[in-house]
Amino acid sequence: MTLRELLEHIRALFTDQLRFQIEARLDDPDLRVVAEPALRQANGAIVREGRLQLPMRIDLMVRSGQQVVDSLEFTTDQMVAFEPIEVDWAEGYRVRIGPFQWENCPVVVRGVGPETDWRPLIGWFEKWFDEEEWRPPLDPDLQGVIHFLSDPKPGEGTAKLTVDLGTVVTDAFEELLDAIEETGAKEALVGQVEGNDPRINTN
Repeated sequence: MTLRELLEHIRALFTDQLRFQIEARLDDPDLRVVAEPALRQANGAIVREGRLQLPMRIDLMVRSGQQVVDSLEFTTDQMVAFEPIEVDWAEGYRVRIGPFQWENCPVVVRGVGPETDWRPLIGWFEKWFDEEEWRPPLDPDLQGVIHFLSDPKPGEGTAKLTVDLGTVVTDAFEELLDAIEETGAKEALVGQVEGNDPRINTN
């Protein structure tokens, strides 16, 4: 199995569940389901938070007329099992990938410090967040957008991130690894691999 095929399996665990949750609410004619909405202020302006000042999306919003009756987030209850993969992604930059959830992906970045320029990561996020929603939806249900990126939580020569990849295609995951490399990092640990405890959530 190639890395791309593996990523497709991991992604499908979440996107299949999201489609199921959408379809389960379509039978009520009094409700309107909004998939993957960006959080906005009352005036319509996008909400930005944290040191990186990034926006975020939630999985589903349910409306009755103009009133929001529910906001929903989902997590998968299983992960695709596989032996960790190690890849020399670029010269001087190594990536290790273990099992992870598409919607709750922990990443440890090594070889960074307090002065690290995170703009490559911010640019990657903004591209796939698609604030103006210029990108055509993947299908009637899914927008193909990212939902959340935490601020880097610094350690000794490291930073910990949590990424909710939402419904982005696997190209976006590979571009995430590229963006991390552009920060000057020497290694990225994704998911359940030695040196990355996925129980630590930086949300």
